[in-house]
Amino acid sequence: MSRTVARVMIDALEELGVRHVFGVVGDALNPLTDAIRASGSVEWVGCRHEEAAAFAAGAQSQLTETLGVCMGTVGPGSVHLLNGLYDAAKSGTPVLAVAGQVPLAEVGTDYFQEVDNDLLFRDVAVFRATVTSAEQMPGLLEIAVRTAIGRRGVAVLTVPGDIGDQELPADRPARLSVAGSANRPDDPVLDEAADALRDGGKVTMLVGRGARGDREDVLALAERLAAPMVLTLKAKEGFEGDNPFQVGQTGLIGNPAAAHAMDGADTLLLLGTDFPYREWYPEGKKVVQVDRVAEHIGRRVPVDVALAADVGPTVRGLLERLERRTDREHLDDAREKFGMWQQGQQRLAAPGHDRGLIGKVRSAFDNRDHLVRPEALAAAVDALAADDAVFTSDTGMATVWLSRFVEMRGSRRLLGSYNLGSMANAMPQAIGAQLLDPDRQVVAFCGDGG
Repeated sequence: MSRTVARVMIDALEELGVRHVFGVVGDALNPLTDAIRASGSVEWVGCRHEEAAAFAAGAQSQLTETLGVCMGTVGPGSVHLLNGLYDAAKSGTPVLAVAGQVPLAEVGTDYFQEVDNDLLFRDVAVFRATVTSAEQMPGLLEIAVRTAIGRRGVAVLTVPGDIGDQELPADRPARLSVAGSANRPDDPVLDEAADALRDGGKVTMLVGRGARGDREDVLALAERLAAPMVLTLKAKEGFEGDNPFQVGQTGLIGNPAAAHAMDGADTLLLLGTDFPYREWYPEGKKVVQVDRVAEHIGRRVPVDVALAADVGPTVRGLLERLERRTDREHLDDAREKFGMWQQGQQRLAAPGHDRGLIGKVRSAFDNRDHLVRPEALAAAVDALAADDAVFTSDTGMATVWLSRFVEMRGSRRLLGSYNLGSMANAMPQAIGAQLLDPDRQVVAFCGDGG
């Protein structure tokens, strides 16, 4: 029994485990939305704007570590996806965007609402293609999905409005399954890295999102090296709670203890991070960097030993080669400074702060209307939120308050536009998160533009 192009596409996404497709309906998407309507488990989530659809799909992708899906109809509808797709691309998370297009016979004639999607999405997508026949669609869909997952990026598949209802034979399904693998460096480069860490004096670790799946091994390495652990914002959710080595964040929203740990080190070990602010990397340090994406290595700071591999197998290889350090002074000093900074932050967040002498003086300059202080509000949210809550934040001060006063303990998750720095992302990301699990608490820190 034959099936339509749209039906084959939705059936394949259903088999892959996709549960939601976010978008705004339009004529060019009618065959696809009708196929979703008839689906047993894929749900269409209508959005007010396609940008929100892309943000929601990207949020689901980040939370599930698999494919998020969004759709935009012909012309302006697909154009509106662009900002949310840039966020997914810069966050390194796989998203499939299905873009509507004018009827196939009209492509290239400057037809009403016609946009060259392959050109439009050239910069943001790791794969982009226009389906020009029904027979072409299953193969292009397979390539699009596997490229998005394999390269952890955005794939854009453009479907002309008159293609979706065309029939395909039953023996031509789209098969989208893809299995990942972990990469380990060769022994000689592991030996070189171990020697650099063993003989490199005081070591500080800068840990990013790419290490989150290997928490216990990374903590074991910090213990072995007696190394303070500086966290990027996106590593908060994996390494902040119950971690005797972490000293918070560096950079624009960081703290003096983390900066001191970086400046006071002889060797920096970068694990799964592409922390972008070059001015916050100290100069004159030996640097060992581990990242599964080879082009990330050395583009922020000169690197002495480069390991283009996954963090987990690499760290386990280093643990086999390193003895436990007995000198803990560097770690203890950084942790003491971090504790003092935390105490100062807690005083700022105290509800009665403005009633004390220092608080009254400060209020005369920055809180003359006696509003609730954002520090106090963020601390209250931290105290009351569930230990498995999902937090999202808009760019700007909303992220600052969350980063400083909300601890990612337990199984809490954190999402934001932390690489693109877009505005108004927190709410659509929260919607995507909530739809994954309606019973899970989701808290959005929305800025004044959100």
